Amino acid sequence: MEELTLLESEEAALAARRALTLQALAGALGGWSEDRFERAEAPAVAASEVAAALRIPQRRATAMVAEALTLTDPVWFGVLGALAAGRLTRQRALSIVDAGIPVPGPGTGSSQRPPWRWPCRTTPTACRARAP
Repeated sequence: MEELTLLESEEAALAARRALTLQALAGALGGWSEDRFERAEAPAVAASEVAAALRIPQRRATAMVAEALTLTDPVWFGVLGALAAGRLTRQRALSIVDAGIPVPGPGTGSSQRPPWRWPCRTTPTACRARAP
């Protein structure tokens, strides 16, 4: 059982490392640019590069980059840190991110859109675009 636990921990650490690497790739390909159009295109460009390098379908590469950008968002640094330390599995970390919708504050009626950023599996830029 100890060996299985160790393997799970190592896989979690690799998932965190992959997320940081993909985030850095997207940043280097325009994600850190001053130009908002370059920033918007960076995840797609990174996904294309990943798909070509790993010889995987574009859709899978896009999902990998989106997941990485979500996990490396400053809001989720605690989750990423726990993943890197091997205290959370990748699946559990993604469950936390998916369920991490804040409770609406006072004065927000049910007819209003909630005043928070929606968590999503697309890029952080797309998440912000959907926010109120």
